Amino acid sequence: MTLKRPLRVQHAQHCSVNLQLYAMCLQSAPRNGMCGNTTVVINGAGPVGLTTAIALLDVSSQMGIPMPKVQIWDPCLRPWREVVIRIPHSIAVSLPEQVQMELWGETTASPQRVFVRGQCNFDITVENSRVHDSYSEHPSRYTAIVQVKHFQEACLSYLRMRHAQHCTINEGTCPPGVMREAAAVIQSYGKAARKSNPISGNLASQEDPCHGMSTPSPHGLFVLFNRDDVMDGVQDTNYRHFNSRYNGFATFQSHRRSNTVQTYIWPEEVNNDMGLAPVPASHEELLANGRSLSLRALFDCVPQMQGEEDWWWELSRRCRLQDQDGKSVAPELACTLEWRRGCSGHQTSYPQMDAKACSPAFHAWFDAVRYQISLNLYKMGIFGSCAESFLKKVRLCYARREPYRYNSVYTEVESVPLFYIGDSAGSTDFKKGLSCGRGLLCAAQLAFDVGRSIVEQMKKCGQADLKHAFQCSGRQYQQAWNSSDMMSEWRDDFDPTHKYLLTGRL
Repeated sequence: MTLKRPLRVQHAQHCSVNLQLYAMCLQSAPRNGMCGNTTVVINGAGPVGLTTAIALLDVSSQMGIPMPKVQIWDPCLRPWREVVIRIPHSIAVSLPEQVQMELWGETTASPQRVFVRGQCNFDITVENSRVHDSYSEHPSRYTAIVQVKHFQEACLSYLRMRHAQHCTINEGTCPPGVMREAAAVIQSYGKAARKSNPISGNLASQEDPCHGMSTPSPHGLFVLFNRDDVMDGVQDTNYRHFNSRYNGFATFQSHRRSNTVQTYIWPEEVNNDMGLAPVPASHEELLANGRSLSLRALFDCVPQMQGEEDWWWELSRRCRLQDQDGKSVAPELACTLEWRRGCSGHQTSYPQMDAKACSPAFHAWFDAVRYQISLNLYKMGIFGSCAESFLKKVRLCYARREPYRYNSVYTEVESVPLFYIGDSAGSTDFKKGLSCGRGLLCAAQLAFDVGRSIVEQMKKCGQADLKHAFQCSGRQYQQAWNSSDMMSEWRDDFDPTHKYLLTGRL
């Protein structure tokens, strides 16, 4: 595909920026190019790290300024995360058309659903009902949803094709000597990025995060499944009514039908519509009637039922997506919704090393939870009537909900500008779904600020220093991070609708 438009960056007020105006400023100024080191190290090839690289290179190209030499480093370059996220609409419309077409099968130049302009009327009830008919809704119902793995693959392909001369993609850890000589280092891993910078003197890496945001439940569950598996058989006849009452489940699916569909489950918001509402009074009652209890009752009974065991911790151990080395858990080892003991595809035993629950009551609770999740998904219209034949294919996963925020997102180590973007700067729990989106917005803004600083330097003295541009932009990034607008995202009453769904669409 021929690239029609590189990434267009938007400023903090989310208004489109005509970068050609800045390029025009250079026409009358003598240009000697860039002085000093032009290497930018990006640690982390996730969505935020890759978007940072695309933004830096596309902005430089569009402004007509010297291109930086971007080095991307990641211990595992093979994308594997099948989880699904919703990205800010303003980022989606700014991505190169090649990436847009790959992710959504449409572009801003030829909108069909995601890029149709106008009010966005996203409704989780509608989203929960369309697994069997993916494209039957009005365009206003569709948002920029992507599978993380797919997003990474599209961005890596774009960088290799468009910016091969200015971007190297490396598997492994960036050598300390390279970072010491770089114009800037950008950390886009999660919290581990605070500890993974081997340049001595990084006080920010020793900073403890703030935990001011309340979380009703620190536990989150989600299931991953393929559309073709769950669509066998007829849907429950009352699924639309069931979804309209909201049961604490929310389904997200990307454009590509072959991508995994994801359904979140929030323990504090599930209701008592399915099964008995009273909390069991004893282990014996749980063993005898576990699958007749509602999901609400099963979640609420844990504190008094678990005793010295830790049921949520053990569930998290069994339902993890990645192993201790950070690699994906093999499909044959993944926990599934198959709750019937001895059935094909069901794990009859789990490794007991470090297990924190193994009592008969826990096993009964664990199987009852999976049974009730399956029943709710059928009532939602996601699972057809042949569900029992594919439960062994539906993976149950655990997500720790731990919002945190660091005060320092920009510092200097041995005079090298160091940035924390994305989850290395702060995270809100997955229910709000903002962590990655906030990182993408910050990455795009940083790229624009760096480009603007370079233009101003070149207009003034005919050449620019990339490190100086990052230093100026770093101070702006830190100031924006401390602003009331950014701080509000950690409040319980924050409404992301305008910033994340409407900006760039209206």
